[in-house]
Amino acid sequence: MNRHIFMPFCMAFVIVTLFMARHGETSRFERMLDYVGKRTLDVYVLHYFFISIVHLQDVGKYMEESGNSLLMFVLAVGLATVITALSVGVGNVLHKGQLIEKLVYGK
Repeated sequence: MNRHIFMPFCMAFVIVTLFMARHGETSRFERMLDYVGKRTLDVYVLHYFFISIVHLQDVGKYMEESGNSLLMFVLAVGLATVITALSVGVGNVLHKGQLIEKLVYGK
């Protein structure tokens, strides 16, 4: 069987199995995911501005040349985590002011 089909299926199976085994329990990580899930509008609206700061084409070229899969994975997860945290943090600040909230989010 092709590894491009088999490996994602195995990972999805492992993740679903882990979440099913922990059903009803909460951890700090799950509470953080819940908080980010409630702030997805902030991430959706603001992530572009943080991504535009990082020159992803240069990073992509470097990663293609290196061929290091582990480094690519760590960099992708790290970059996604930082951008999500920045988006949620800036969103919290924007929600504090009524005028700014109305301008940015239309509320």
